[in-house]
Amino acid sequence: MDHIKQVNNIRQEIDKLLDNGKSYFTIAGQVEGMPNDYWPIYGPSKRDRDNFWKLLPTELQSHARDLSENLLSISSSIVKITRNAPLVTNADKKDISIFIKTIRAAFFLRKYSHWDDELLHDEGTVLGVQRAGQSDDTPLPPDKALSIFLEYTQRLLDLLDLLSVPDTFRVPDDSPNSIGARIRPNTAFIMMWIDPKQPELDDICDTIKSVFNSFGIRAIRSDDVEHEGIITERILNEISTSEFLIADLTGARPSVYYELGYAHALKRRVIMYRKNGTKLHFDIAGYNCPEYANNRELKEKLERRLEQITNKSSR
Repeated sequence: MDHIKQVNNIRQEIDKLLDNGKSYFTIAGQVEGMPNDYWPIYGPSKRDRDNFWKLLPTELQSHARDLSENLLSISSSIVKITRNAPLVTNADKKDISIFIKTIRAAFFLRKYSHWDDELLHDEGTVLGVQRAGQSDDTPLPPDKALSIFLEYTQRLLDLLDLLSVPDTFRVPDDSPNSIGARIRPNTAFIMMWIDPKQPELDDICDTIKSVFNSFGIRAIRSDDVEHEGIITERILNEISTSEFLIADLTGARPSVYYELGYAHALKRRVIMYRKNGTKLHFDIAGYNCPEYANNRELKEKLERRLEQITNKSSR
């Protein structure tokens, strides 16, 4: 069986799983006595990962297990074909593993989570180390499990585009000069200050994501990155392979300048903006980095910039 046909067969199997999964979650949500959230029903002290699973009738639980077995069969086929896929990186393979585990947990009405070894620090002061781990101990009601299922199944389908390239094609090497061969179309990575105590930063991020989405481009920030390896490595991979890069220099954070410097070292073009009053460091003072007064102005300026770059209009 040729390479393209294998990928198409996998895609067809995922499409079937998508249809069957939608039906399963819909029926599960209609089970008598099924709550739409665990908190008001069970409370934190009574939370059990099977809070919702135990409410399903036996035949529906059996159906979920069949869906899980089907998913694992599909994942086996994907793993085989990724071995010789020229555009698939180790990071992509980790993503596939995460997607599969997330979808499988959703079938059992649980949420899959994972985290890496991470150095905890505050402006250079080391506070400790968070060890890597994974869990599916959070119960999910059917409607929330369905949302996760749809999102990660679509991500799995998107990754199949990388597998569609025949194994006769080869990326010459991993040097910065050849990085363009691994660019993922219609993706964008946002480099910006992240601080839970500054909710306005999330508003800026949401504005940027919304504008990119209106051009058919999926934009993510570092806290959206699913990862099992070192977080810095995954972020650098996003910078290396995303089609579009945007940096908001508000706050002049060292981590943002580090990411921006890495992008420039790869000779990547970066769209840059900053909130009114943000001073630029001397090493990028010569770059185009317009100021904006509020999110509305940022939205208007970014839309115009993307129209020029993509030669398209927002939807």
